Amino acid sequence: MDESNTSFLVLVALGATVGLILGGVSLFFVTVLWRSIEEVPEDPESDPDQND
Repeated sequence: MDESNTSFLVLVALGATVGLILGGVSLFFVTVLWRSIEEVPEDPESDPDQND
């Protein structure tokens, strides 16, 4: 293999590694944010329907 192919493969490997890392981080944040959005606790004091 000549030097141009080697450097190209190194760039491809680095890009794939960075993509996997960033994909894992983004997946982690999406799941954390999705859980925090779905698990919103209901505050009975701020419910406008309950006016006693």
